[in-house]
Amino acid sequence: MKRWLGFTGRLRGASTGGEGPFWHRVLPKKTRYVGVDLGTEYIKVAEVHLVKGHPQIVGLLNCPTPEGAVGETLDEERLLPVLAEFVEQNGLSRREVITAVAGSQVITRHVRLAPVPSRQLEAAVREEAARQIPKSLDELVLRHVLLGTEDGPAGRRWHVLLVAAPAALVQQYYEVLMQAGLVVTAVDLQLLALWRTFQGVVPAGYEGAYAVVDVGATTTHVAVIDGRELKFSRTLGMGAQAAYTAVAGHYGLEPGAAREMVVREGNLSLESDSQLCFLLREALAEFTGELRRSLDFYHSQEQVRPVERVVLSGGASRLEGFDAFLGEALAVPVEVPPPAVDFAPDLAWDPRYAVAAGLALREAVT
Repeated sequence: MKRWLGFTGRLRGASTGGEGPFWHRVLPKKTRYVGVDLGTEYIKVAEVHLVKGHPQIVGLLNCPTPEGAVGETLDEERLLPVLAEFVEQNGLSRREVITAVAGSQVITRHVRLAPVPSRQLEAAVREEAARQIPKSLDELVLRHVLLGTEDGPAGRRWHVLLVAAPAALVQQYYEVLMQAGLVVTAVDLQLLALWRTFQGVVPAGYEGAYAVVDVGATTTHVAVIDGRELKFSRTLGMGAQAAYTAVAGHYGLEPGAAREMVVREGNLSLESDSQLCFLLREALAEFTGELRRSLDFYHSQEQVRPVERVVLSGGASRLEGFDAFLGEALAVPVEVPPPAVDFAPDLAWDPRYAVAAGLALREAVT
């Protein structure tokens, strides 16, 4: 497995440090890249081409994920037939792709380390991981990304992102995609994919930090970016599912029907006084509270600039009024912008594809 695993630590403006690559495999120079995001509700694919040296998003594809097929592990019996048919129908067979492992089993930690010679960094990271991660390192794929350097009262420190995932889970993702007819060239991190997708989306001249909030059905990713540097990240084990569950219970609906009702009729607008709107806002109160606490924790750190705007993505971002609802809860402007890259003619941005696009951009922007 080690011959194909590696982290992508090559964040623009930051050093990789040691083995930096995140489940990385050296590839011939290509001009076409495909990212595959296996979500709990949809399988999403983004394709990026290099056009005159600049990345351009040329394709966005999706199909529904079988109920319960993607969670803490993959239900191969349910997932594989649907994924294989999707691959075949869209001409993706034998295409090289980049994917990301999802779920709470993926552990990330932001740590600060005293600078050491590059040959000693891996050992220093492993020693820190043993203190930070409450699992046996022998069962994990452990990698690191050097995000940058910081100066403080204790002197210069390296800002390092530790990432660990169960080796068995990474292998399962790899095998399922391969069996479906795809060639997996790398397994990446969703948070880094979001960083790639949305770096540089704020207006020219903006000097504050901003948070990318990607809200899915059961998971929400938060990434704080300052300039072009990833300063903070957190994954919350909650999302739009709280709204679906509340609607199902209130109206006596099956889970699938409740989700369809929320997507079709849901409105979080501040001006709406409908029963459904009130129910949704109440159901998402815990979610917004946890998101606010995450940003408060970021702000509690030394020498950080405050988050003054939020970039929203993910499937839940398409709910009417969700951006205004979140802006009210967090007391900052919230927007749903497209990535700062070119698009093929007649191709419109869909915020559900934020992770898939960032995966496809992995080799195109490094």
